[in-house]
Amino acid sequence: MATPASIHPLNALKDAIRAQLAADPLVTGFLAGNKVFDEAPRGDPAPLAVFGEGLVKDASSAGSRSHDIQLAVILKARRGESAAALAAAAAIDGLLSDADLALAGHHLVSLMVVETRLRGTDRDGWSVTLKLRAFVEAA
Repeated sequence: MATPASIHPLNALKDAIRAQLAADPLVTGFLAGNKVFDEAPRGDPAPLAVFGEGLVKDASSAGSRSHDIQLAVILKARRGESAAALAAAAAIDGLLSDADLALAGHHLVSLMVVETRLRGTDRDGWSVTLKLRAFVEAA
């Protein structure tokens, strides 16, 4: 069993984001439940949210261990649901930007959505990618 100090900062951030999204009725309404995955399940049963690429950079200073984290959250929507996906993305932006999330083994200093991108077509379905940037310190 991992102790809080041994939890990777990216996993701690993902766990906190997953909990925050699961508590919001607009987001869970769009997702038809708590469907936030580390990787998309087979068959890609949209709508869903999946964590995308993550990057963790050391940002430590003398006596302080810290990390600069970039993480993508991708919303997948069915054909004809681009407006709903964008509404869910706006709700997620509001939930996460400057949120005071509890991270196991780490302290969240700042969190913001730095980019939102819509891709796809009504023929193939839609995806909205939210790129997040967080700064965390070791607890």
